[in-house]
Amino acid sequence: MDYEVKTLKREDIDLTQWEYEFQQRGEQPISLCDFFCRALSQYLIPWITGTTDTLDYLFTDSSKGYDIPTQKQILFKGLREKLDNPEALQHFLKSTVEFPRTFNAEADIVNRAIQNEGITNEELASYWQKMDASFIKLVPWFYYPWYVSKENILTDRVKEGLEKHRKEIEAIVAIDEALLTLVFPIKKTAFQLEQEDMCKLVSLADKNDDFANDPRFKAEAKEYLEKYDWLTTFILSPLLPMSYAQLVERVHKAQKENFKENLEIQKKAAEKNEHIAQRIIEEIKTDSQLVLHIENARELGYGLTAGIEEAYISSSRYLDFMQLVAKRIGVAFVDMKFLLSREIFEALMTDKTVLAKVIEERRKGFAMAIIGGEQRLAVGEEGHAISTWIDTELNKVDTTITELRGQVACKGFVRGKVRVALDPTQAHTLLEGEILVCPMTNPDYVPAMKRSSAIVTDEGGLLSHAAIMSREFNKPCVIATKIATKVLKDGDEIEIDAEKGIVTIIKKSGPVA
Repeated sequence: MDYEVKTLKREDIDLTQWEYEFQQRGEQPISLCDFFCRALSQYLIPWITGTTDTLDYLFTDSSKGYDIPTQKQILFKGLREKLDNPEALQHFLKSTVEFPRTFNAEADIVNRAIQNEGITNEELASYWQKMDASFIKLVPWFYYPWYVSKENILTDRVKEGLEKHRKEIEAIVAIDEALLTLVFPIKKTAFQLEQEDMCKLVSLADKNDDFANDPRFKAEAKEYLEKYDWLTTFILSPLLPMSYAQLVERVHKAQKENFKENLEIQKKAAEKNEHIAQRIIEEIKTDSQLVLHIENARELGYGLTAGIEEAYISSSRYLDFMQLVAKRIGVAFVDMKFLLSREIFEALMTDKTVLAKVIEERRKGFAMAIIGGEQRLAVGEEGHAISTWIDTELNKVDTTITELRGQVACKGFVRGKVRVALDPTQAHTLLEGEILVCPMTNPDYVPAMKRSSAIVTDEGGLLSHAAIMSREFNKPCVIATKIATKVLKDGDEIEIDAEKGIVTIIKKSGPVA
């Protein structure tokens, strides 16, 4: 397992070519960036264009990612052309969920192998190499559905098709509302099923103040954890599955936040929307092409969340293996995130422990890039300085802006105070009724989404997690503002017109004491 990683220098990066693309869902350590760089270099473009072209990317220690717009537009063009082919489209929709599931199945082989206490480091190295090879083939399937949703490639087909039936549809509901309703996925994701199972636990807890020691609750909790303990993990990161104590804390919080009542409201809203969707489909059922576009959009909406869930599940199943590897190479499990995959492989093959000073230097920061197919890394104070330079220069905005525009994901009109959460851990501080402002959402944001009065995101399309969940929660939501997290600050008072997709700053918050 040999690949070259060169030293990244400032002069390697012409910032005039680059732009901000995303804030990672969770922590984006060196280990994950290493996988992503090689995946983007080797596998992202070939499926789309059939060429060996690569996509340049920058990753910073603030968990941000950057790309080159001219390259990305070529990628988007190729993706649109690819998905014009019905067979390629169906392969894409299926693979969005199936690729992570395949990675999950491969974990079974590894987990059986490590039951042998006599397994050698060389054998572990072989399994590590296989895991690495499989994971970098999986990574593009995080990007493809995200890009298709972000560019509204499938939902625009539905939107165009609905125009032919405007008169019939507007006798039922406004045409823009029809679009939002029709593309809402029908199939339930693991997270939605988890909500139903959580409701059962909360119901049991409501009957007993000391529910944590109740045998019946413990039995139900065991079943719950067998299905959903991966919720506290992240993709191939050293984060352990949910413990019983963590689950008890979640149930306590759910009780305080009227979880059961809110879930019932969600169900009624979903039933109402599905009834409207069925009425519309009845009107347009003879338009087989439009019906197919609706089915495809729904499938992507499901796959966007389900694919990530499957990735979480499959990654969590490698945790025992990763802990064993960490032990064998003499590294604390939590420090695995500071290592390149090849370094872990080499340590296993040579029986050499990783130098503590290497990890200590990387704690200070890093920046990683894939440029022209070459992987580059800067660590320590210099790495952090490059990372900060990139983040600062590529995230400049006009702070005098008083109005932002985005895409309506769920209609409504709200006025309230802002809570900015660049990652889910920051979302825990959001108070009931505040407006959640974040880069994009994932299942970890859901408790905050429920407490919020509205949601504003930098990224996303009509099939993004934020769009889908805001409609399920019936929370006004404006997505794809591009700069919300850069312009808005905690405590700002804003007005959201989620009929027109406009966010207006009414009053800026004062300086932090």
